[in-house]
Amino acid sequence: MDKIKEILNKINAKGYKSYIVGGYIRDKLLGINSADIDIATNMPFEVLKKTFIYDIEYPEYFSIKFKLDFYNISITTFRKELIYDNNKPINIEYTSSLENDAKRRDFTMNCLYMDIDDNIIDLYDGTNDINERIINVIGDIDIKLTEDKTRIIRALRFMSVLNFNLSKELKDFIVNNKTFIKEISYEKKKEELDKIFKTNGYKRFLSFVKENKLEDTFEIYFDEIKDFNNYLEVWNSLNISDKYVFTKKEKNYLLNLK
Repeated sequence: MDKIKEILNKINAKGYKSYIVGGYIRDKLLGINSADIDIATNMPFEVLKKTFIYDIEYPEYFSIKFKLDFYNISITTFRKELIYDNNKPINIEYTSSLENDAKRRDFTMNCLYMDIDDNIIDLYDGTNDINERIINVIGDIDIKLTEDKTRIIRALRFMSVLNFNLSKELKDFIVNNKTFIKEISYEKKKEELDKIFKTNGYKRFLSFVKENKLEDTFEIYFDEIKDFNNYLEVWNSLNISDKYVFTKKEKNYLLNLK
C-alpha cells in the first residue's frame, strides 16, 4: 500500500484532502484482497488532471484512471449528482464536502472513506452493516433505485458474490419493482451477471431469481441449478434472450459446449 499512500500524500501535499473509498475498504474488512483502488478527493478535476499521468479520463464523472503495478487506480473529485437520465448522472457539480460526496453513493457498505493514516470515516454505519453482512441503501430507497436502476442488479451481485443479505426494505423494493430490471441495458446486465457467474455466488443469485419470479425480467430461464466450472457454462445452462451480446471468443466457446 506504500505506493497508494504516495498518491494520497501527493494530493494532500497540495493542500487538498484524499481518501481511499468504497469497495477496497469493504473487502479489506472482509479479509478479501483487492487490486481495485478508488480514491476520492476535494481536489478540483482540472487540478487533478495536471497532477497525475493517467490512461483514461472521464470528465463527465470528474474521474481519471491508470495502472500502478498490479493496482487499478481510479481518482475522482468529490461531486454531487443533480440529474439522472437512462440510469446515468448527466448533470454533476463539484463539491468540496465529503458529506455531499457520500450522499450520492449507493450502499452503506460502499461508503467508507479511509485517510492516509488508515482512519476510517463511516457516516452511514457501513462498518456495522459489513459485520452484519447486510446491504442497506443510503438515503431514500425510492429515489436511489429509481434514478439509477443498475443499483438493483449491483445489490443482487453483492448479495450473491459476498454472501450478504438484502435488507427487508431493499428486497421488498426489488421484488415489487422487478420490471425496473427491464430498463437496464443488456450490456450492463451481462456485465453484472458475468461477475456473478464467475463466482460460486451464481447459485444464490439463480435461487433468488427463481424464488422471486424474476425470470421474465432478466429473460433467463432454467429448471435446475447445477455445478459448473466457469461462467460460460452457467450461461450455457440458461435459456436466455438473444439480446444478450457475447464476444466472438465467448460465442465459439458456447458453440463448442452445445
